Amino acid sequence: IDQLPFKQRAAFVLTKYEELPQKEVAAIMHCSEGAVEQLVIRAKTNLKKILEKEMAGHRIYNESTV
Repeated sequence: IDQLPFKQRAAFVLTKYEELPQKEVAAIMHCSEGAVEQLVIRAKTNLKKILEKEMAGHRIYNESTV
């Protein structure tokens, strides 16, 4: 999560961890609800890419140590 851009990280944490409604997150972040929704979608996409890279590296490491 630390690798995400600030706005994506903030929208993701506030909606998923703090469980705030998008309307409230939008007010906190001074943007529209649609912008919050897009930030969360981008955050999920980026997290998936980050995790895939880390898991691929982990598999290579584990296979080479066997």
